[in-house]
Amino acid sequence: MSFTAKIFHHLPVKFLLPVLKLLYKRNGLVLEDMKRVHSYYLLKVNGYYLPSESLNWFTNYKYLKERSMRISLYGYSPKNGDTVIDIGAGIGEEVIVFSELVGEKGRVIAVEANPKVFDVLSNVVQLNNLKNVWLNKFAIAEKGGLFELSLNAGSFLGGTISKDTSGAIRLIVNGVNIYQWLSENEIDKVDLLKANVEGAERFLIPDKSSQFDAIKNVAIACHDFRFKQEGDEFFRTKNLVVSFLKHQSFQVKSQSTSLAYVNDWVYGHRSV
Repeated sequence: MSFTAKIFHHLPVKFLLPVLKLLYKRNGLVLEDMKRVHSYYLLKVNGYYLPSESLNWFTNYKYLKERSMRISLYGYSPKNGDTVIDIGAGIGEEVIVFSELVGEKGRVIAVEANPKVFDVLSNVVQLNNLKNVWLNKFAIAEKGGLFELSLNAGSFLGGTISKDTSGAIRLIVNGVNIYQWLSENEIDKVDLLKANVEGAERFLIPDKSSQFDAIKNVAIACHDFRFKQEGDEFFRTKNLVVSFLKHQSFQVKSQSTSLAYVNDWVYGHRSV
């Protein structure tokens, strides 16, 4: 965050809003309202309350949708009536998009472990009246129980349950085996499973292959780029995920861009 951005970040909303309204207007957008939840912002732009980790002059629904289509929805775009599971839903930028795409007859099951991030996500769902979104606060794990969530000290996003937690903020969160949870909640059809869980994608590989049978499409953010940066084996998951999906008869693909984190996404499709 730049020095100027830091100054703006600490100003009360009542002082920030008039300035931001002018900046948004210059970009052809209407900023109607602004709220702060913890260290995050909710900006009401052209009728949508949109979450943001930092102040900017361009956040809008079209931008969020286009970014989702380029990354998490590169392999499959949800249709009206679909069921989408968003694991690691974060502050809800993609949840808004998923909710619109699946429509009134569909549903979005949003999972987020971090309590403060979950608060932002809850506000996004409530303020936008997303009636087809089902919120769940837990982390993905091999088995149920309490786990330590390690957070980067500079951001509440990107939490991981990796054992290497040196120099990080630590929280205790509830861990859940996602396949046991799906069974307990009688969810037998998943049109898209999207996951961005900072290395915990390894826990999406079930003990029994049949547990994956209900899933038609996947978009899984692997984190080998973090392994290359940090040396923690927990983040080296791409080969593991790709091998499992191919064994399950998925057609698998990835992207080739200038961005390592985008290239680590794995997309899979199969007929169920």
